[in-house]
Amino acid sequence: MMTAVAAADWTHEESGPHRVPRPQIQAGDLVDGYQLIRPIGRGGTGTVWAGRRLVDGRRVAIKVLSGHVLDRYPELADRLIREWEACSRIEHDRVVTVYGYGTHLGLPYLVMDQVEGETLFDRVRRDGPLSLEETAAIVAQVAEALGAAHDAGVIHRDVKAGNIMLGDDGVMMLDFGFAKLDDASRRPLITQEGTSLGSPTYMSPEQYLGSSRVDHRTDVWALAVVAYFALTGASPFSGLTFVTIAAEVLDHRFTAPCFIKPDLPDATDTFFQRAFARSIDDRHQSAGELAHDLTRLASRPPLRRGPSALAVTGDGPDAQRRRKQIDTAVQAALRPLQPRPSAFRWGAIAFACTLSALVVGALVAQLVG
Repeated sequence: MMTAVAAADWTHEESGPHRVPRPQIQAGDLVDGYQLIRPIGRGGTGTVWAGRRLVDGRRVAIKVLSGHVLDRYPELADRLIREWEACSRIEHDRVVTVYGYGTHLGLPYLVMDQVEGETLFDRVRRDGPLSLEETAAIVAQVAEALGAAHDAGVIHRDVKAGNIMLGDDGVMMLDFGFAKLDDASRRPLITQEGTSLGSPTYMSPEQYLGSSRVDHRTDVWALAVVAYFALTGASPFSGLTFVTIAAEVLDHRFTAPCFIKPDLPDATDTFFQRAFARSIDDRHQSAGELAHDLTRLASRPPLRRGPSALAVTGDGPDAQRRRKQIDTAVQAALRPLQPRPSAFRWGAIAFACTLSALVVGALVAQLVG
């Protein structure tokens, strides 16, 4: 969530349709014992400010919702409250600490630790896919955070590479704004049965189906997507629209990671076959179990199946042609698979083949006769 508060946010007066300028938040403002220093993140729903706690000078980050966005989507205030409630329940070094929630000049804000580093998404986009050992180490730390959250009755529901911060002290899990709490006394959920919530390429089958059976294993599914992305630099489900991504997820269609990275152990494909099973009962049942299996996989010696495009050296015509062949094969594998033929189509194909065989047979008989 990150964007500068617009210079001319507007709001409706309660007494009528007239519009008046909304007071602007500025550096130096005091917010319930904290001071805003400078904006450090900008996004579609608000601004993240660097701040400090006045009592001891501690550095903090303060999320502030944008006024014009809040006017259109007032439910976003509930998301900040939900993140505060969720993080308040979890005590773990790999979950960002949230200190408080409030409003300033009519805008909701959330105060949390300022985390230094970069997201896993940014790291992979800049440096390329990680090794199996690096991926396993990151997944193990995220699994620790998710395990603590699940033990506290919190389901994250938006686990993704962009919400995993990599810093000098290891991994930090961010953004519990979509979290589901298992306590009926807490604020009602943002979504109800029959709706879906999350980032499309990380959503589980039950999220796409709007099922009421969204439990902690939805986070485990998303953690597997994170692992796949870290290993390959691509999403396992690469459709161009929400509908095509959903079709791939529900049909259990994804490119085998060993095809993209031939030096991975054979068992890598088997690992992801289980991780992406459509039935929730056929998958890893906890984040810890998934991390354990991936760590064990990383301890196996690598197996080379053949050259990748990057492994082909030289600049001659043969080398260039070989690189092009490999790149073409990889791109073909990454394209979404065509829908499977229905039973009717299979029947039509079989009938056409039979009819063709009869016609050919009759022609041969006439020629022989």
